[in-house]
Amino acid sequence: MVVSDAHIAEFQKLYREHFGIELPKAQALEKSIRLVRLIETVSRALAKEQAEIPTNLIPPT
Repeated sequence: MVVSDAHIAEFQKLYREHFGIELPKAQALEKSIRLVRLIETVSRALAKEQAEIPTNLIPPT
């Protein structure tokens, strides 16, 4: 997975604002990749779960 320098810098900024900790670039890269993988895993699980819901049980919108 390729993460741009701009995205790493943004992750460092958000991490610092939320946790008050300054991450080195290498650690920010590792944590950002882990976060993306976690989100991908959860998204796939939710999509699979939604696909298994019978359509007659979903109320019309």
